Amino acid sequence: MNTGPWQLIPSFPNDTAGIVRTYAAEGEHLWVLAGKGLYHSSDAGYHWELSLPLNNLPPLSGNPGKTVFVEALHNEVVVLNEHAAKLYYTKDFGANWEEIPWGYRTLSNSGEHLYCIDLAGRDLLRFEGGNAANWSNTGLSSARDIVLDGTGGYEGTAWLLSQYYGIMRKRPDDPTWQMSNGDLSLYKGESIYYWDNHLLTSTRAQSFSSDNGVSWKQNLFNYPSGTVWRNGNYSYFSSRTGVLRCPDNQRFEW
Repeated sequence: MNTGPWQLIPSFPNDTAGIVRTYAAEGEHLWVLAGKGLYHSSDAGYHWELSLPLNNLPPLSGNPGKTVFVEALHNEVVVLNEHAAKLYYTKDFGANWEEIPWGYRTLSNSGEHLYCIDLAGRDLLRFEGGNAANWSNTGLSSARDIVLDGTGGYEGTAWLLSQYYGIMRKRPDDPTWQMSNGDLSLYKGESIYYWDNHLLTSTRAQSFSSDNGVSWKQNLFNYPSGTVWRNGNYSYFSSRTGVLRCPDNQRFEW
């Protein structure tokens, strides 16, 4: 990400596609879910085609409690329509689509895997790829709804952000999920990721850990969740209250 300039994509069929709901991108491939279905561009937005027509999307008005997701990872694309209880999958950039009934909710991209959670919020599935039905149980088996906010992954270690349990971790050889909050207070977070050999969460405190979640530090108290990006030798954090900057000194002094 840089300072611009930003350009409108004139080739996207705004007049016929309907309202844009969500999107995903991987490399040059862009996927935009609009009112008529999923649109695909293989050249960074210069040309578009309707790849997956959908006519049973959840309504935009009111509070239906169900939504639609699209995620692209490892040259595979998954679309989850909670309203219709269906999941769609392609491994050839939309040339062919698989459709299966689906009784799980939320589609989260950790950067290494895609995840869905059951309707009770207690069991987490991980997508193994290859076909639409190839999902495995991660062994979460929570006693209650974890209220999943986001997932992350780094070198085989999976991370969850839960409104109830906080930060959870499962390494490749761990039999069960472990809480990795250290002395961190529970905050609602939306993403978790690695940066400069540190694990960061986009929480109200912009917390970071240098030891894989054993201990945490919080340097941005009382700031709402926002977006973090990098430009040159500085990192930036943008929220409703303004933009903050810190040097890349691995101390995250905003």
